[in-house]
Amino acid sequence: MRVGLERVVWASMLLLSACAIDKLALAPPAGVNFTGQWKLNTADSDDPQRVAMSQSAAEARGSQNTDNSGGGGRGRGRGGAAAGIGGGPVGPAAPAVGVLRDGLHWPGADLKIEQVGGVVTLTSGGVSEVYQPSRSHQPVNRETLDPRGDGPPPTCGWDDKTLVVDAEAPSAGEPDFEQRYSLSDDGQRLIEVVAFKGGRATGFTVSRVWDRVP
Repeated sequence: MRVGLERVVWASMLLLSACAIDKLALAPPAGVNFTGQWKLNTADSDDPQRVAMSQSAAEARGSQNTDNSGGGGRGRGRGGAAAGIGGGPVGPAAPAVGVLRDGLHWPGADLKIEQVGGVVTLTSGGVSEVYQPSRSHQPVNRETLDPRGDGPPPTCGWDDKTLVVDAEAPSAGEPDFEQRYSLSDDGQRLIEVVAFKGGRATGFTVSRVWDRVP
């Protein structure tokens, strides 16, 4: 009986996941194209070590404020994450530095993008990754899922003008994350927002910016 229930729960989870992905489009609106050469703007991008240090300081301030006044401290960190955190009602907790690096280490500083319709190919550091939206969603082995390796690419699709890449963590036990790529209004900047999903890190975001190379 328990085995049967687990099968029903697993099937329901797969159905809900597929429905969520099916809400994404196979292509963006006309005129949206990421094609070009891009250079990382380090000044406007989050750095894992800096984010972790900022988070630790915010948590310390929040703890001190709680001790002094009985209330939690509030702030605003890079990437839209709330400071004074700790995973409680104030906001999500930052993942470990190594997990942040996993979410931000690729693409690298130099990035080439080729887009045809809704299919986007990112090339950085000698590695190419093709993001091809599809309505077919098959379970994937976590151990081979790393988009920087030889495994199949993550599920992806378009949310209006934004390319959404739903990636699983490279290692078991780490939070999964979602990457959202979009262009600035003038088309000269590529913006990536990485949102972590899992445990206390759910909702924590970091971001990076690339400038278009003429």
